[in-house]
Amino acid sequence: MEFRTKVNKKSVSGKLDAAASEIEGEVKDYLKRIADSLIGEDPREGGIGAGSPVDTGAYITSHSFQPTGGRGGRSRSSTNKPKNQSWSQKAEEARSNLYADIEAADVTEERAGIFRNRAPHAAAVESKHLVYAKVKDRFR
Repeated sequence: MEFRTKVNKKSVSGKLDAAASEIEGEVKDYLKRIADSLIGEDPREGGIGAGSPVDTGAYITSHSFQPTGGRGGRSRSSTNKPKNQSWSQKAEEARSNLYADIEAADVTEERAGIFRNRAPHAAAVESKHLVYAKVKDRFR
C-alpha cells in the first residue's frame, strides 16, 4: 500500500516568506530597543538608565549599527562645536540614524551586528558614563 502526495511549492514558499518577514521584524525591534537604551533618557532631566550624555552632541550622534565585519561607523568630533546643545534634539537625530542603520541591515543573512561609537572622545565618555557597559549588561 502506498500513496503519493505533492507539496504545494507556492503555498510553502509563501509561508516561509511570511515567517522570515516576521522574524526579521522581531529582530529589528530588538535591535531598536538596544538603540533606545544607548540613547537613553536626558540625564539632565533626571533620566534613568544608561543614557548618552550631550554637551556638543558629537558623542550621541556618533552611535552606529553595522553587521559584523562592517567597517567604519559614525565619528563626530566635538572640536569647535557649540556646547550645551539640546539633549532631545540630538537624541532624536541619533535615534533616526540608528534606526536607519538597523532598517538597512539584512538581519536575515547576517548572524551578528555591532553597535559602536567612533567619536574621538568616545573612550573618555565611556569611562565616565559606562553607556555601552550598562547597555551590554542589560541585554546580556
